[in-house]
Amino acid sequence: MIYNAGGKSSEVIIDLENNTVVKKFKEEQKKKFVRGLGYHCYLRELECLKRLKGHKNFPQLIDYDDEELTITMDYCGTHFPTDGQSRPELLQQVYDIVNTLEEKNIKFTTTQFPYQNILIKDNIIKMIDFELALPDGSDNLKYFKNHLIETIREKYDIQKFENEFKILVVKGVVIDDHKYERTLREANDMVKNEWNNYQKSNVGNSAKWRINKLDLTQYGGSEKTLLDLGANHGEFCVELANNFKTTTGVEPFVEPPKEMPSNMRWIKKGFKDFISTNNEEFDVVFSFAMTIQVRDVDGLNETQIADGHYNLTKSGGIMIYETQKLEGREMNQRHVDLMLPAFREKFGTEIKSGSARESGKRQYYVFKK
Repeated sequence: MIYNAGGKSSEVIIDLENNTVVKKFKEEQKKKFVRGLGYHCYLRELECLKRLKGHKNFPQLIDYDDEELTITMDYCGTHFPTDGQSRPELLQQVYDIVNTLEEKNIKFTTTQFPYQNILIKDNIIKMIDFELALPDGSDNLKYFKNHLIETIREKYDIQKFENEFKILVVKGVVIDDHKYERTLREANDMVKNEWNNYQKSNVGNSAKWRINKLDLTQYGGSEKTLLDLGANHGEFCVELANNFKTTTGVEPFVEPPKEMPSNMRWIKKGFKDFISTNNEEFDVVFSFAMTIQVRDVDGLNETQIADGHYNLTKSGGIMIYETQKLEGREMNQRHVDLMLPAFREKFGTEIKSGSARESGKRQYYVFKK
């Protein structure tokens, strides 16, 4: 099925069968817009997409034609729902989008949240449409109108954008401008509370529930050490502290628990940073629904991720891998289809497997080194 849509400077052809979008920019325009000609919009969009290549939360550039002024990219889904539903599990993607835009020096006006450019596909948030964005530092700046450049720089407030984006994710609404100041004051506490609720109150995400479901205490021992990768709030380490000699949580984004058991350590690092300096091996390693984040955030492939897990596990030790949600998630399934052979190549065939959390039909696999 093919859809057409048009704007001031471009026309868009969406091909759902081939999962592509072709954006054709107009060579001539009846009005003289501050944005410039379609050619100028083409240059901005193309450079932004080149800078964002490889980042999952943005359209991926497939092809372009300087003569025809066309850009072909992958299809990014439908508008993010404003249904009032909280989706705190997507918060990390908001931070990833903001960090990437800053890293790539891409600016845009943030006087109004660009909701029309926020899509979602397979539970991945996508930000699209960069014909009015400014790839600052570009050699092409000389072609753009000074008024446009100055306006974008003046009206670019990435913190405002991040706050409104977080509100969209945790409240499922787009706020009006007149509500912004009040909502801004509440944003950080609201996000923190929603995230805590997701991590601690959701039965399907509860550490206690999963400890019982997977019978994790069987792997404990008075002389054994536990490592929890992507530890979130450290609940596994806290709950299982009495079952192990020591527990260690590795987590780059969350602060350590306020009350930690005396035999618990907290290492605020990402997976790649941790394995690059770590010299320890552990009797038991938990890897619960975190490998796809390692792939996307740290830029490691599945083989490198499996190598890291193997090197962290003692000879004779146990590594337990839980998948991300699989039901209706083609991208997650493709990752698992690569992750499992990589783990089996290092550890051998799993000694046990089964259903983990019902949400998303997750699976777990127990490997022994």
